[in-house]
Amino acid sequence: MFIYKVFCKGNDNTKVKLLIQKLYRVQQDYLIGLFTVMGIVGILNSLGLLILGIENPFFYGFLAALLLLIPYIGILIGSLIPAAIALLTKDSYLYSLAVIALFGFIQFIEGNFITPKVTGSKVSINVLVAIISIIAFSMLWGTSGMILALPVVASLKIVFDAIPCLEPYGFVLGEPNEDQIKSKARIRLKKWQEIRKNKN
Repeated sequence: MFIYKVFCKGNDNTKVKLLIQKLYRVQQDYLIGLFTVMGIVGILNSLGLLILGIENPFFYGFLAALLLLIPYIGILIGSLIPAAIALLTKDSYLYSLAVIALFGFIQFIEGNFITPKVTGSKVSINVLVAIISIIAFSMLWGTSGMILALPVVASLKIVFDAIPCLEPYGFVLGEPNEDQIKSKARIRLKKWQEIRKNKN
């Protein structure tokens, strides 16, 4: 009802329908991005376990990736299972430590680079905003905050873009589109040509 009150004038509800479609699409894109991240992490986990010679590397690798849905605790559970297998099947405890170190490193890469880049690009949020929102939401609401951070910020961006006085905030949250990049490149090229012309 709030969205209808803000955007609908009379019987014309085209604007609100468009907004709802965009909000639906951004949630869908977020889920696609989330599963893409899980796929990338699953491959990295599996390759690492394969190199270490752990049994059933792809099963444990993708199981740990699936457990990413539970931040912090999920990766801990996901790493402890193959670490325990390594402890039972290998002749040195160093394999177990290597598994935990591997999963910790991949978790760091995932949290700081893969998720903000992949999921952030899917929902048209720039990488810096994605990282800040994940950190801020996790500090405020813990595990659930980390999961909700990107779809909430992406939804806010869509609402900001739809309200003229809030458009600048939507612009700050988003990534520059191709036309903006081309336009900036043309301006730089023109300035560079003018500088060279003045020197000559």
